[in-house]
Amino acid sequence: MTLDEYHTTLRCKVQGTWNLHNISIEKGLTLDFFTLLSSISGIYGNKGQANYSAANAFLDAFASYRQGLGLPACSVDLGIVVGIGYMAERDDLRKRYDDSIWQAIDEKVLCRTFELSVHQQSQTPIHAQSATHMITGLRMSQPADSLLSSDARFSGLFSRGRTTGRQDPGGQGPKELESILVMIRSNAGARSILETTTNVLERYLMRILRVSDSLDFARPLSAYGIDSLAAVEVRNFLKVELSVELTTLEIINAPTLASICEKVIEEMSKMK
Repeated sequence: MTLDEYHTTLRCKVQGTWNLHNISIEKGLTLDFFTLLSSISGIYGNKGQANYSAANAFLDAFASYRQGLGLPACSVDLGIVVGIGYMAERDDLRKRYDDSIWQAIDEKVLCRTFELSVHQQSQTPIHAQSATHMITGLRMSQPADSLLSSDARFSGLFSRGRTTGRQDPGGQGPKELESILVMIRSNAGARSILETTTNVLERYLMRILRVSDSLDFARPLSAYGIDSLAAVEVRNFLKVELSVELTTLEIINAPTLASICEKVIEEMSKMK
């Protein structure tokens, strides 16, 4: 996005909030509540919406700032709202919604959430820990292969019986990922190494693409609707989990999925 696009989205929430805050002080108004309508994107982020995420992160911080001044404030982070609003009007967004991770709320719960935010701004909040910041839209408990599993901030959303070993976003455990490097170091056959790498990458891609059928590795990633933003996610996965650095252009322009696997093996072979 351009700098103007970034600030246009940012300005309405940042400057708008400051305006309301400043005028209430200048007029000596005693407000019963100051509820800020934020979004869960300010916490988790959203591909292609860095401006919107930053604006909502500001709202969350501003609520703490106001309460630090002894003034009422509560930021409400909304996730998926069904039945009304933007999400209800966009079929393409609803299809991308993974209900094993995100907990949708309806209009009734939305109104109840706003009511609760007012109570949270009284002298005796219902829950002191969330007096300035309430979050909706995250499911308890999260599945073990959740996209949130690699982020320590969300560790409390997983059941206590869950193993402590790190899980990657595609559902592979660390041993399975390390097996590729082990096979390379032990000079295993090229076919076996390629098959293992293909299996690891396929499970990850099926996860982020939300497809149930096996992928055709003779086709390019673009055949599955991967754009530049998704390519960045794939690049980050390869870098974090396999210590392989490919550019987004290498991923997008690869003639086949198999050629990406071959490139990964080539880069990992240099680690021997």
